Amino acid sequence: MDTLMEIRQMKPENITIRCRNKTNRLRIIVLTLAFALVCWLVHGITCTVLDRGVTFWQGLVSPASLLLLVLETVIWFFVHLKRNTDAR
Repeated sequence: MDTLMEIRQMKPENITIRCRNKTNRLRIIVLTLAFALVCWLVHGITCTVLDRGVTFWQGLVSPASLLLLVLETVIWFFVHLKRNTDAR
């Protein structure tokens, strides 16, 4: 009984390696602060328009406005961080 062995040359596989780029933290912080500042100013304007007895500056330093400012800053930071890491 004869045995036949055959040698085939395999094609090389193309392997792509995706390196994760470092996130640009400075860009994320600047975008977060810009969005938070705009939202804070809009909230101050909204308080002034809705309640005629409140001045613009009182609307900006109200506890509700400052709480919203902190929450929006944290939320926008994580939104921009996720966008920056997902885009690459």
